[in-house]
Amino acid sequence: MQSSSSSSRIGTLITFVGAALSILGLFLSMFIESNPQVPGSAHPVYEWQAVTSFPSSIVWLGYIFAALPLLGMLIVLVSSGAALLGITIPRLILLQRVAAGWGLTLQILLSIFVFMLYLIGYDHIDIASGFVVLPIGFVVMLIGTWSGTLRIQTILTPLTCIFLAIGSVILSLGWLNDGSFFRMFSAVFILLPVMFLVGEFGLLIAKQWITAALVLPLVMLTLYGLYFLLGFIIPGVPGTIFIALLIVLNATVLWLTLRLRHLPEASKDASYP
Repeated sequence: MQSSSSSSRIGTLITFVGAALSILGLFLSMFIESNPQVPGSAHPVYEWQAVTSFPSSIVWLGYIFAALPLLGMLIVLVSSGAALLGITIPRLILLQRVAAGWGLTLQILLSIFVFMLYLIGYDHIDIASGFVVLPIGFVVMLIGTWSGTLRIQTILTPLTCIFLAIGSVILSLGWLNDGSFFRMFSAVFILLPVMFLVGEFGLLIAKQWITAALVLPLVMLTLYGLYFLLGFIIPGVPGTIFIALLIVLNATVLWLTLRLRHLPEASKDASYP
């Protein structure tokens, strides 16, 4: 009993640290923008400044995408602080998991969209600390909400394989159709988010809480992370390598999922010779 209480307190502390880290990221610059032709023109760009630079027709969407992760941070920060002080909140863990999972996904979408938006133009863009600290804070939050109950079998499920495969097909077809990471706008910012929203809606109706709050956000993080890594962090990577890595990733996840599903059966057979 004492061990369970200690584990719960550690998870709450990790969640609190993740929320604080995310809020810190809001005060760090996302990018350093400069004009190569103007010496000394480098200046930081913060998230709230980046949102206001959205085209007027969709600036409302930017405000929503910026406000929802912030709301998730505040929910997790306040609820974790209350739990550390011994204040009981009904369905606290479920609330934190939903806030952290949705916040992580929306923050990734917003960061990548803003980055691609700023690439359009003649100014030079460098990634700054806020671009990295914000999603890391959400990842720490998500880990904290599942500490003590998180098992690899919880993440690697048939639904994980299905969502990963659908997302990989979307990204692969997007690159084959556009031939460039910079032109994959519809695949990255329309089709993948639609898959996420439809998937979340279906999972919530089916009461698949773990998959909705943990697995699907992690799948989106993996897909966007791979896309962003090969498209912008390591420039010049051929699209064929991108598609090959998606195939390897799906094959590895499927193999691990099948292997983990067979482990209990093998253990049961060994118990009854």
